[in-house]
Amino acid sequence: GLLAALVIATSPRLVLLARRIIIDVHITMWTALILFFFALAETRPQRRRLYLYLMYVAAGFGVLTKGPVAVFLPALVFFLYLASQKRLGDLRHMLLPAGAVISLAIVVPWYYLLYREHGWEYISSFIFGENLGRYAAAIGAQSRGVLFYIPVMLADLFPWSLLIPLALWWAMRDERHDRVARLLVVWVAAIVVFFSLSGTKEDLYILPIVP
Repeated sequence: GLLAALVIATSPRLVLLARRIIIDVHITMWTALILFFFALAETRPQRRRLYLYLMYVAAGFGVLTKGPVAVFLPALVFFLYLASQKRLGDLRHMLLPAGAVISLAIVVPWYYLLYREHGWEYISSFIFGENLGRYAAAIGAQSRGVLFYIPVMLADLFPWSLLIPLALWWAMRDERHDRVARLLVVWVAAIVVFFSLSGTKEDLYILPIVP
């Protein structure tokens, strides 16, 4: 947490982005907590269940903030991370049914009240328009190529982006002792690649890589 705060405080561009649109800062916070609790579950197995439950609480609030992407992206990262270590069997120990109940208990009341007041109008426009629609097609007049996020990533994390080669070496040198380092590299890479393939590209979309 202190390191993430240091990165933000020493990167003027991140300070500017944080003031530009609050919702992306909030979704960054919730996805960072999802990542944090998953990492704790990986490194402190004696309290694994507690950390996983807290992760699903953060996921629920993430969905309230910006929709299904708050769950989809971390799930994609964790799947790729476990696959890179040939540990997909560990998905059976992720408490997925309990996690779904926890997250839905947070999300469903709000969507129920919204549906009761306005029907499906706002729900469908938010999920299908703001989430899926923006990913499938470019919104507005922008035309940004598949490499758009590479300079964005390097600029957003500067001067810390200069340490990316060291981070890659550290994450790949010994998977037994550097699981979290590999997890963080997969987190950054998966988010950047995912949004690089989207129709609509905004620099703020990859803000969750900062933690």
